Amino acid sequence: MKVVICGCGNVGSSIASYLFAEGHQIAVIDTDAEKLKKLETNLDIQTIQGVYSSPEVLENAGTADADLIIAVTPFDEINMIICLQAARLFNVPLKIARVRSGHYSNQGYLPLFDDLHIDVVISPEKEIARTILRNLKTPGALEFISLQNDVVFVGAKCLPDALLERKKISTLNKKFEEFHAQFVGVIRDNQSIILDEKLTLKQDDEVYFISDVKHYEAVLEALGHPTNHSNHVIIMGGGRVGLSLAKMMELENMDAHLSIIEKNENKSIYLAKHLSKAMVIHGDAMDKDILEEVHLKKADAVVCLTGEDEDNILLSLLAKQYGVKRTFSLIDKNIYNDMLCHLGVDVLVNPNTISTSTILQHIRKGQLQSMYSLKPQLGDLMSFEVLETSKIVGMSLKKLKKIKNIQVCAIIRNAELMKLTETLEIQSGDSVIILAPSGQFKVVEKLFSVGLFFF
Repeated sequence: MKVVICGCGNVGSSIASYLFAEGHQIAVIDTDAEKLKKLETNLDIQTIQGVYSSPEVLENAGTADADLIIAVTPFDEINMIICLQAARLFNVPLKIARVRSGHYSNQGYLPLFDDLHIDVVISPEKEIARTILRNLKTPGALEFISLQNDVVFVGAKCLPDALLERKKISTLNKKFEEFHAQFVGVIRDNQSIILDEKLTLKQDDEVYFISDVKHYEAVLEALGHPTNHSNHVIIMGGGRVGLSLAKMMELENMDAHLSIIEKNENKSIYLAKHLSKAMVIHGDAMDKDILEEVHLKKADAVVCLTGEDEDNILLSLLAKQYGVKRTFSLIDKNIYNDMLCHLGVDVLVNPNTISTSTILQHIRKGQLQSMYSLKPQLGDLMSFEVLETSKIVGMSLKKLKKIKNIQVCAIIRNAELMKLTETLEIQSGDSVIILAPSGQFKVVEKLFSVGLFFF
């Protein structure tokens, strides 16, 4: 597949890396020569320096032969124009545009995307807000992903004196059989641990499991996390993400007292006009008087969504000093990820990872039902539908275990989670959830391809 990517930022670079690893032909356009040079040192791809929306530049990138164009420049309108040109001038079959501004989400403006020939619109701010909302509704969760048929993937730390502390994984999988829960990953000291029968959970281990939606809270409680929802939430930073999150909380009628602190006066006025329940405060979140006004000491959760990583880090750490139970930080730079986990920030939200995952889900074809990029130590979580003519039908889990780096986490059959045993065989119509290292999508996809003899 020939892919043209317009924009060499974190998202564009990540998508280029994923697709290149899968053997696709990639061309990347950007105005910044340094960014392109850096990308070229790691990937054997075509790079073009020039104006994103120039027809000549697009032509030089081979857009006329492209199967897909992805517009992820910093500018919404340019992303839209790129897709229009890709359709009208170069007849590109699939066109994806990132559109950040919430203004374009107005229902009355949606026909605009059809007129511009945009096939898929990615709104990262909404995706980020949804991710945070899921975590707010699931106290203690580091990760919470809804899969098919009310099945969820959840990650949480093992707290001191938790019921599961000092218990073996093999024992836990048996203990939670009645809850349809399966433990699939453990991160200890920032390293992924092999799940064998002798592995015993320790304090501060990050534990990841799959369960049905009715029983995951029981596992969280056993890890030491109470399951009462956040009743007092403070959002620090009222930009696009903050506004999207607040609106979602209001639409879902979350029974929580919500406060938003915003430094910019005009943004504060805008927030106050467009939110009916939240208390909007114009001021600096670092100001002690402001923090007392929003009763920071009584907050269950603080969500730091300013435009600067460093400010979000400091605000999260400040909230922890005030005794806040859970802190969320929007972090754009990957360099901070490992450090913040040790400093006590509970949930890191990376907009680039979320945007990349969303775009990749729209690119994937075949039997893929969903795909999520997790922490690097875990890799990618994928769900595939098994077709009747696939050669995986009738294959046992014992045989699947022989495939290096691929872990079958769950099998959903007739809307129910199956008990994973070595003799369990894959059937047509099953949904199979796989955990694999990043870049292994093609290997997993071949496994589910129709008529393929994998072994």
